Amino acid sequence: MMRLAVASAALLHPMVGQATPGGGARPELVGPSAANAHPHPSAAASAAPLTLTLTSFTAVRQGRTVLVAWATASEQSSRVFQVERSGNGTTGWKTVGCVAAAGSSFSARAYSMLDQQVLPGFSYYRLRCTNEDGTTHFSHLAVVCYEPPAAGTVSVFPNPVASELTVAGSAPGSVLTLLDTMGNVYWETPTSDAGLDKCSVQALRTVHYLLKLKDPDGHVTTVSFTKE
Repeated sequence: MMRLAVASAALLHPMVGQATPGGGARPELVGPSAANAHPHPSAAASAAPLTLTLTSFTAVRQGRTVLVAWATASEQSSRVFQVERSGNGTTGWKTVGCVAAAGSSFSARAYSMLDQQVLPGFSYYRLRCTNEDGTTHFSHLAVVCYEPPAAGTVSVFPNPVASELTVAGSAPGSVLTLLDTMGNVYWETPTSDAGLDKCSVQALRTVHYLLKLKDPDGHVTTVSFTKE
């Protein structure tokens, strides 16, 4: 069985929102490492048997959330995956969530998790893989830069949108109106006090639309989006 001697130096410099420099899907052979024994655990040398082939690990911002996704080509006695997040990539790692692993598998598998408590500024993500015998493995790091909207700023995402549009930044007591570019009104609804509203647009035709947001003081903000 193959053994990991030294990890690839290319894995020590993750790109924002990508698994590896260039965003390639190069297989990564992950070996056991002591938790937090090295600022970048994937760089720590290990003489233990390889038990997991990780083909990708990415973190991509989606509005106010981050989608963390990974894929394996094979697993041997794998028990659980934990997605961990840090504000500096070296200390203060927090568990975002856990996903059950396949156990033993020689076929390609894909996993994902949504982080809904994104840190302001940079967020560093890593994957902790734990085997049935308790040994722990780490992936390389993936990095996302996120800045929340400034007060009074309204944004919509995704754009273009297929089914559900999120409107962020509305003030409590505001009214949201959907129009087409000819000025025809489709609906009008009050916004939530949380400043984050989800609107179903699946039934709309594939054209451009306008959203008008009127706050309690009478100020109107208009944003456009495209239905795909």
